[in-house]
Amino acid sequence: MKLAGNVCWRLVLHWSLFLYGDNANDELADSYFNLLSKHFMSYDMWSRPYRTYELPPIENVYQQFSSHCCYELTGFWPTQLQEICQNLFLIDDRIACPTTRCSAPRDLALFVLLRRWHISGTWELVAADLRRQRGWCIQIYQVMFQHLKVYIKCIRVLDYRRIIPQ
Repeated sequence: MKLAGNVCWRLVLHWSLFLYGDNANDELADSYFNLLSKHFMSYDMWSRPYRTYELPPIENVYQQFSSHCCYELTGFWPTQLQEICQNLFLIDDRIACPTTRCSAPRDLALFVLLRRWHISGTWELVAADLRRQRGWCIQIYQVMFQHLKVYIKCIRVLDYRRIIPQ
């Protein structure tokens, strides 16, 4: 396909050179590259379907979840979550993904991480619990996990709790 496209491009270029002279070459090349760039950039021009929720998304874990629901989803009580968040003082208060610029508070990002670890399932279930989009949950999880690599001991403790529950 690529070879056929190159041959076609050369034929059009030579034909335009024969008909219109050298100046038409530049205009044709510009229009060809504009056509290519519009083709490659058109992916972002269309809106994609996404899931909507009736209630607003979860912003504050401690206020929007009961303590029992928080324990059921993460395996930690809200006071334990607050204690873990206070111990992670080197991580910024607001976690932001560098590529998509989606952001979340530190305690919500930790909640996403612990929710994914505690109840193994699909990202759709995590997104439904937080009333967020699946991609947002994945991005926040990855960024928070990158930040937690600094705290190797904390990751070992959390991972030990996930693998061997008491």
